[in-house]
Amino acid sequence: MNEFYSIGLENVQLVQYQLRNLGKRINNDIYFTKSRQSGGGVGNVAMSQNVNSENYDALFAFELSKIKPVYEIENMLNYHLDFYLVKGGSREKFFKHMRYVILPRIQKMYEPKVYVDVLQQWLKDNEQTKNMKQNLGDINGSNNIVNIAGGTINQSDVSIIVSTNHYNELRSLGVEDKEIEELKEIVKANAKDKPTLKTNVFKWLSAVTVSIASKGLVDNLPKLHEFVHHLVS
Repeated sequence: MNEFYSIGLENVQLVQYQLRNLGKRINNDIYFTKSRQSGGGVGNVAMSQNVNSENYDALFAFELSKIKPVYEIENMLNYHLDFYLVKGGSREKFFKHMRYVILPRIQKMYEPKVYVDVLQQWLKDNEQTKNMKQNLGDINGSNNIVNIAGGTINQSDVSIIVSTNHYNELRSLGVEDKEIEELKEIVKANAKDKPTLKTNVFKWLSAVTVSIASKGLVDNLPKLHEFVHHLVS
């Protein structure tokens, strides 16, 4: 596997932007040129090898290069960044992986240069945002207060509102009442702390995904994941 990506379960429908599971072994076609003594010509042979993390790097770069319009690759990058952060990974490490592993792969592909441009701009924008947040934290301390036009805004004071209709939608997707109550408690406890909310909601989503898949409702998983991403975005 590869720590940076959200990888689907085998034989389970993928969520948008999720990478397919490559299993344990992968077949590669190795092309070769026959010698003159054997009659010359070109042939190929299928070689099987254990799946490794580089296979998922190659798959990620390939899936990015298929996205159209090109600016929507930002959605896929953000999706996997969120997944990695929820697991406890660091932004800095994810950005390094994109810059020094994925970007070179995209640059070697026969795709329009604009794909490289968008990825580089995404990295630039996100790295700048990270630096700005660090600077604000250094200036304002743990209270995280920003001065704007003579007033102040506490950045953690941002509420998340989930309506009854949203919970009804979850029921229609196969989420049980007990699981909905768990989500309500998560939202209630962390509504003003978005980073913590995101971490706990994605942990809840992981457990509920397994529950719904076990009921044979895999077709509902894309809508469930879309709902949750909208909730914490």
